[in-house]
This record gives sequence, structure tokens and C-alpha cells, in this order.
Amino acid sequence: VSKAMATAATDAAAAASLRPTACVLRPTPHAPPVCVVYLLRDKEDESEPSCLQQREALHARLCLPNDRPLLRTSFALGVAARGSDARIPGLLRNVHVGLGASGVKQGTPALVQGSYEYYHYLQWTGHGQLPK
Repeated sequence: VSKAMATAATDAAAAASLRPTACVLRPTPHAPPVCVVYLLRDKEDESEPSCLQQREALHARLCLPNDRPLLRTSFALGVAARGSDARIPGLLRNVHVGLGASGVKQGTPALVQGSYEYYHYLQWTGHGQLPK
């Protein structure tokens, strides 16, 4: 009986540390948005190991490549699922879209998949910085 109670207590504690997190993701630029609900552990690192099996199953169902993560909560559309990952207002988004070659001799072009936000290291964002 005590072993069963200990197991139940451990399971209850583990369940209490999980939090449902819903997000809308667009795994590739031409894919339709996908709504996903994950059960994430508190204080989990950005690789989100608690939902790895769920993400792998979704990759298979959606015929997505397995060579890179495409369904993490940090890739959510709009404001990210976690408050600490929320976008910072005023940042430029996808600033290099539509630009031609830079003309830099011996420069190396690079491809970026997905959207990104950009700010200059001296740009005031109001988040963790002191005004100049």
C-alpha cells in the first residue's frame, strides 16, 4: 500500500509541474498554420524535452523533415506561448527580405529559414537595458 501511495504522490507531483501550452505554428512558409497543445514542465529548457515524442509524431503526421525542430513553442506565430519569449515591440522583422546582393567582394550569402526579428545592439528596446 505504501509503495502505491508513494507512486501516486510522485505522479501527482509530476502532473502538478506540467502546464498546458497552446500555440499556433507555421512549420514551413507554405504550410497552413497548425494549432498544438503541449504539456510542458516548469523551468524546462528551450529544447522542451517533455514534449519531444509529441513533436516527433507531429513531424511524421505532417510529413515534415526530421533534421531540424519546426514545432517548438518558441516558433509560435504572434506572441510566443511563454511570457519570457514575448516579442519586443519596435523591433524590425525580416529586414532583409527583398534585398538584392550586397556587392561585398568575397562575401558569403547565407539562407535563413523562417521569420526573425532584428535590432541594432545600441537600439533601445526597453527590455533589460538602461536608457542612454
